[in-house]
Amino acid sequence: MVILLELKTGVLIAVVFVLGLIIGAAASPGPGEVVTETVTSTETVTETLTKTVTVTPSPKPAGFSFKEYKVLVRHMTGTLYVRFETDRNVELKLIGPDGVEKDSAIVTPEETGAYLYMGDFASTPDPGAYKLVAIDLWGKVFEKEFVFTGFSVEVLSVDFESSYSEFSGYTISKVFITLKNTGDLPTFISKGLLIINGKTEELYFFSEDLEPGKEKTISTPVYIYDLPKTFSATLKLYNDKDEEVVSYSFQATL
Repeated sequence: MVILLELKTGVLIAVVFVLGLIIGAAASPGPGEVVTETVTSTETVTETLTKTVTVTPSPKPAGFSFKEYKVLVRHMTGTLYVRFETDRNVELKLIGPDGVEKDSAIVTPEETGAYLYMGDFASTPDPGAYKLVAIDLWGKVFEKEFVFTGFSVEVLSVDFESSYSEFSGYTISKVFITLKNTGDLPTFISKGLLIINGKTEELYFFSEDLEPGKEKTISTPVYIYDLPKTFSATLKLYNDKDEEVVSYSFQATL
């Protein structure tokens, strides 16, 4: 009984060993066999894209509103004063009748008026069409044309500072001339002629400005002697461009 059990145990061990060889052989690839292996892998990929976008702002609607204007003399220069309202920074340009820019100014929403020179210092502005142009960041937002005919001067009165002497008769030492500019542009009186009884005396002025719609009295020293108490006279005035501004004939009594 003992021997048989040992034999059976040996056979069992042998069988188990043989089965192990068979299973191992089946699991290992033989010559010429291709083994396919499947690998499952998971990866996380992060990609950053950078794109440049140019944005052009849409133009703001017109926000410049013209109110009124006035021609005057400022700093001895013919000037166009304009009143307006604006909701943005605007450049104002004044273009003269010759097509040349006369002056410009940058204005802000806080401002309601601007002075634009119409010509040179102590110089009579040219008559004709002037253009006021308003320009913002996106271009022209306003344009207006002004047409001026020029100055028109009247003599309202002529008075004299005089004295009398038995030896030299009546002597004039100073002349006073009251003028009114009824035109729409200023002018600057620089000289004149006073003709009394056929005798001509030159008059000189220091660029006396005459604003549109205003009266002004100008004066200058002069020395004319041996005059009668009453006489006839002619006054001629000229501006900075040597244009005759006015010619006035009158009777005077000293």
